[in-house]
Amino acid sequence: KSATATGFTVDSNGIPQIQAAVDGVHGTFVIDTGDRSSLTLFRRFAQVNDFSRDAPVRNAITGIGIGGPVYSDVLRTTVSLFGATIPGVVTRVPTNKGGAFALAPQDASIGTGLLKRFNIVYDYPDAKLFTWPSRYFAQADAYQPLAYERGALHVAPPANDPTIVASPPTATPPNGRRRPGA
Repeated sequence: KSATATGFTVDSNGIPQIQAAVDGVHGTFVIDTGDRSSLTLFRRFAQVNDFSRDAPVRNAITGIGIGGPVYSDVLRTTVSLFGATIPGVVTRVPTNKGGAFALAPQDASIGTGLLKRFNIVYDYPDAKLFTWPSRYFAQADAYQPLAYERGALHVAPPANDPTIVASPPTATPPNGRRRPGA
């Protein structure tokens, strides 16, 4: 009864997409149940809004796709979707020049790190998602770097999480986008 209804459309590849916002910047975000990250900002959207400017992690391998490793800058953002606002979301900005993240017409991809925070009913006939907080809703997002050791790729928990930034910048950048808390 307390579920939020969110309308969605389906892109040319059959992937659902919704309107959402990151750090107050609105865009079209795809729902990607195969993406282990929380949020991936696509190249054009990230560059126009200067998201990588304050990324504490640079050029890290954040995944492996059909085209090989995905190199990304990593930072924390505040995401608004499904009627909720979630601070501290580990967000990657791929630096690859090709592939879906660089060429997609949408602005971002919502992965399982964010999706697991919600119970979701996909109503395709009526083009609506019904969502309500899951038991993972309040769980803090953790940066999980990938490591390549002895011929194997695995998740390696960081000794110190470099994505936790003690004080966000206070100046407003030229494009007007301000970081939360700034």
